[in-house]
Amino acid sequence: MEFESELRLIKEQRAMFYRLDTPISACLIIGVTAQYFFSIAAPLFGIAAFALFYQRLYRTARTPCPRCSAPFGSSAKVILGVGTNECQNCKLALYAPKS
Repeated sequence: MEFESELRLIKEQRAMFYRLDTPISACLIIGVTAQYFFSIAAPLFGIAAFALFYQRLYRTARTPCPRCSAPFGSSAKVILGVGTNECQNCKLALYAPKS
């Protein structure tokens, strides 16, 4: 299958998106503990965790298509999810059709 390794990388990147990584976890844990010691700073850690999460979402949704180099998942200005399972431009399918 053409572009098999590139599509596998997109699948792996999408799977990794749903795992909580260290910087986001650290911001959440520090934010929860900061509310007891320095309550003014607690919301800042929540905002930082959201910013890190959104940056990760943006990168995942804007992964370039191996065929046409357009954003694979979503080309919208405001990203709300990782996008569809086909390229928005050339309609390259992420998963092989079931036969």
